[in-house]
Amino acid sequence: MEEPISPDTNELPRIPDFRSFGKHQDGFATEIGSSDADKIRLAIAAAQLKPVEDIAVTTRPVVHTIAGYSVSKPLPDNSRIGWTAFSSLSNPGGPLKLAATEKKDRTEGGWSDDTIIYCVGLGFFVLAKLSGILGLIIGSLFLVSFYKISSRRFHKHTADDIQREMNHVSLEASEKVEWLNRFLTNFWLIFEPVLSTYVIENLDTYLVDYLPGFLDSVRLNTFTLGSKPVSIDKVHTFLRTEPNVVCMDWTVSFTPNDTVGMTREELERKVNPKIVLQIRLGKGFMGTAFPVLVEDMSFRGRMRIKLELMTQMPHVKVVEACFMEKPLFDYVLKPLGGETFGFDVNNIPGLQGFVRDQAHAILGPMLYYPNVFKFDAEKFFSGELDISRANGVLAITVYSCSKINTNDTNLYPFIRFYLNDAQQELEKTSICEDTRVPHWNETKFLLLHDLHSTLAMELRTTNNAKKAGKRLAKAHFDLKDVENAPDLELNGLEIPMFRHSKLVSNLKADMKYFPVSKPIENENGAFIEPEPSRRVRQNEPN
Repeated sequence: MEEPISPDTNELPRIPDFRSFGKHQDGFATEIGSSDADKIRLAIAAAQLKPVEDIAVTTRPVVHTIAGYSVSKPLPDNSRIGWTAFSSLSNPGGPLKLAATEKKDRTEGGWSDDTIIYCVGLGFFVLAKLSGILGLIIGSLFLVSFYKISSRRFHKHTADDIQREMNHVSLEASEKVEWLNRFLTNFWLIFEPVLSTYVIENLDTYLVDYLPGFLDSVRLNTFTLGSKPVSIDKVHTFLRTEPNVVCMDWTVSFTPNDTVGMTREELERKVNPKIVLQIRLGKGFMGTAFPVLVEDMSFRGRMRIKLELMTQMPHVKVVEACFMEKPLFDYVLKPLGGETFGFDVNNIPGLQGFVRDQAHAILGPMLYYPNVFKFDAEKFFSGELDISRANGVLAITVYSCSKINTNDTNLYPFIRFYLNDAQQELEKTSICEDTRVPHWNETKFLLLHDLHSTLAMELRTTNNAKKAGKRLAKAHFDLKDVENAPDLELNGLEIPMFRHSKLVSNLKADMKYFPVSKPIENENGAFIEPEPSRRVRQNEPN
């Protein structure tokens, strides 16, 4: 079990890492079936001697697109499309890179001014040729028609201005969105079973794969959020934002046990939230199973939603969300006795407050202002944010550590890797037996999306491969250094590892990043497959 965090470290408690439990302790498998750095180096050298296929050029049909939408043919550049073609202001969402949407030079429209002057002169000449009374009548008709149209437009514009100012006043205060709540009420009955199915399928598989050693089995066999959806109580819209930004404060609540305002039919079909986790302790005939019940969940909080708009489809670039203050939540937890004879552990003095503080400490770095949760919709819809696919592999070779300065007597050290303090383990080395100067000489491959992250490395000790053990020291490495390095490679690194601001040991390692190669598109629509990466051997003759 990990040590409690000291108050002087300013570190917040983290989500328990279930990846360090269970049977999956061998790490990321390679084709040679080993993590030994020497064997991997020989395998890479042998692979470089293999012949490389010629670069393939595949020609695909040219697809004309505008802001992500396909069109049958390109638009002519001499046309004028959109408000940007008539204004000197730029598009807040970014340019379309289309000449038809850009403002033309004023000299190009000079002929239209000459035409207007010619038509006005011709009209006065025709009126002069006619008799005076007839010309006066025709002129009066024009004036009356012009007055009626102008008066009608004036009243319409004045009413719009008054209504707009009233809307500004109402938007500056909070407003109700009952129409949206009504939509959520109908939509939730359709969407909730799909959401519950998705959660129970994925979370149940995750629990089975990373099962703690003292448990025989854990199954999530009941999960429902009930028939009453999340409610949006009020919305406050911020008016003075950037032209491409929409910012709102939502007061949201989830109170499934509140029956105020519900009809008799809704009360009859009402379903409360319930989560049942079947846990089995022990092995074989000596084991026993019991359900852990969580029900009557509820919460209330104020969230800030921020949308950054763009010109390209889907026209929303980034979505940001955070709680402006700590939300209020409640639940009923019955670890023994089930639904009938279960005892709510929140009745134990001090336990409910402790659990609430731990939940706030976990959610704070992710969702509490000024920390925000960001979702890049642009990358998601373009396929660049596929969480099941990495955009590169970081090969890190761990050689050894200098003498570990600690008061512990018996040490079984190993190194574990994760990103951005997320505690989601990517890899870990083998365990060195009873030593203060560990040597691994292992190469681990970490699947990454990019190099805009911080690699965290923990030096831990444990005498049981199924347990996370105790943390001895920790180090952070900015992966941007790898991005800026020649050939995306850093050798001979000595990374200091600290605990409570004291140096514990130095980690010796090498790093090399292998990005995913993407096809290159030419102007004629041809895609050129990238050339396989090669490393030049120094002893290779010219």
